[in-house]
Amino acid sequence: MEKSEPHTQKPAPFEMPRFSLLFLLALTTVVAIGSSVMSNLPNWISLPVIYAMIFMTPAVLTIMVIYGSGYIKPFAIGALVTCTAGIAFLCLQQELANFIIRSIVREFQDGTRSSSRPTDGALLSKVVAVSFWSTCLASGMVCCAAWRLMQRGDRVDAT
Repeated sequence: MEKSEPHTQKPAPFEMPRFSLLFLLALTTVVAIGSSVMSNLPNWISLPVIYAMIFMTPAVLTIMVIYGSGYIKPFAIGALVTCTAGIAFLCLQQELANFIIRSIVREFQDGTRSSSRPTDGALLSKVVAVSFWSTCLASGMVCCAAWRLMQRGDRVDAT
């Protein structure tokens, strides 16, 4: 049996990821309920939970890189790189962290609840969290597109 060169092999046919309607509905419901609960809890409860989720994201993405296949692996690699850089950036922003912490401590000491009007630090913190996850998602999608382009068979051997 004759071995063919890697650049002459035909790529696998394009397969879109498929999800059942029930799975998408359940995922949307979980995200909606979680967002509602996090936005209606006092900030001194919701913000530590949000930041704990941010700091746990690299562990989940690492598992996806190790055990994933197909589109999961390039998505997880792209999101992991962005996630790690984002966490490093958040940790280095001492002024932002001090502002958020002072705002949350002040709210906790006053006993106010932020359901009607969140404090500046809490609002900023939630915006930072949403932009963090959005950037990770976008980076993962770009890596999936790059991986798909590399899977095309129209490559020319450089040698």
